[in-house]
Amino acid sequence: GTNHVAETFNEIDQSIWRGILEEIGDMDPEIAEEIKNQMFTFADLILLDNKSVQNLLKEVESKDLTLALKGGSEEVRDLVLRNMSKRAGKMIEEEMEYLGAVRVSEVETAQQRIIDTVRDLEMEGQVYIAGRGGEDSAFIE
Repeated sequence: GTNHVAETFNEIDQSIWRGILEEIGDMDPEIAEEIKNQMFTFADLILLDNKSVQNLLKEVESKDLTLALKGGSEEVRDLVLRNMSKRAGKMIEEEMEYLGAVRVSEVETAQQRIIDTVRDLEMEGQVYIAGRGGEDSAFIE
């Protein structure tokens, strides 16, 4: 069903699954939305709590993070930089500026490596993605 499709989409290139999902949306918007809700994209990093982001940052390479953030939204960039030391955040920002123009494929590859790391950490219980697991997995702060 839609869960299998979402898992498959998570494994293929963004440009491909976006096109397919758009076609599905034209035929059945409800199913397309269900598939999208079951997927995890780089933009979905905003669903991570601060502790999860910090755990993720321990596992990703600086180069991947720099490339991924260069193509990420301002909201994701702010979340990630907010969970780093000021010095490390400044270094990442400087590296993004220094890189100049980069290929979209390089950015998407770096983002995919980070997404894969999030999935691995989620399976290990090291990250929490808001909205997954129902009420039983919610936190109280």
